[in-house]
Amino acid sequence: MIASGNSDRGVLLHRRPYTDSRWLVDFLTDRNGRISGVHRTGSKHQSSLELFVEYSIAWRGKSQLVTISQCEVEKIFPIEGRKLYLGLYLNELVAKTTRPEEHVEGLFGVYVDSISAIGGERSDVEPILRSFERTLLKGLGYEIAFDVEASNGNAIDPAERYEYLADGGFRRLENGSAEGFDGASLLAISRNDYSQARTRAVAKFVLRSALQHRIGDQKILSRSLFGSKVPQMNETSRIT
Repeated sequence: MIASGNSDRGVLLHRRPYTDSRWLVDFLTDRNGRISGVHRTGSKHQSSLELFVEYSIAWRGKSQLVTISQCEVEKIFPIEGRKLYLGLYLNELVAKTTRPEEHVEGLFGVYVDSISAIGGERSDVEPILRSFERTLLKGLGYEIAFDVEASNGNAIDPAERYEYLADGGFRRLENGSAEGFDGASLLAISRNDYSQARTRAVAKFVLRSALQHRIGDQKILSRSLFGSKVPQMNETSRIT
């Protein structure tokens, strides 16, 4: 149970109307994991909550739906254009892979770093997404070793091909097989080297497969937005 009167740093994952003056909100916090609560708008200590903003929040209550008693802006991450969808993707991943009050070691820090990097001048954001996905899986206890075989611990050979197993590892295929993934790409992923298009494709497939295994039958809806028109910030709040 959440102790009454807690406070922490947090970022808003999503919000939805509850009553005329209240919203149901989910925060990812630094020390307390994902917090679900009720936020009252328009009061002295409450601000209009927005995505991609770091807040100092306080709450009271002992259930899994607490009352947000204070919320103050600490830092705003400027994300515009189609990069908004990337931020929504990170938010949805966190919301669908973590449980309420579950603290995932290092997740808050890597989320803030990723959002900051996405909003920066860097145009190549795919390595940011892949690194975030790897860190999330590791924190959840589903770390994938890209440099060794799962069954025997043998080092991945860059000249061989491997299949991905449902339990999160790799197994070498028979000589001459054209199936699976090349060892060179797996080793590049282990070094967070996404300079080659082939490596990016392998990393995206494997990491998304592993995350889907964690999520189950739920769909990652934000992926379908990547081809849509660019929303305004108030529209992104409605999307979430």
